[in-house]
Amino acid sequence: IGMATLGGVPPPDWERASAMALRTPRQLSIGCPILDHLLGGGIETQHGIVEIAGQSGAGKSQLVLQLLLRAQLPIEHGGLAGGAVLLHTGTESAITNRLTQLAL
Repeated sequence: IGMATLGGVPPPDWERASAMALRTPRQLSIGCPILDHLLGGGIETQHGIVEIAGQSGAGKSQLVLQLLLRAQLPIEHGGLAGGAVLLHTGTESAITNRLTQLAL
């Protein structure tokens, strides 16, 4: 089974889903030892997509922004030394402003 991309050649950093499934699971620390313990070490990231759901006002957006920033930290600081993508359907300015506040 080959990978199809524009131009026919995948970028060198692409990884097959079958190879991803064999990797050792990595946990992303939430930054709170109690919550990390309750979650078995943090948020499991092996499959790359994490959905956060809950009632209005429960802190979902705050948690997601925290995880978004933590994923970019070096591994020795509890991060994944990687990137993250946020798909948000709410008001852009509110989420952007909050992310900027957390990052500073």
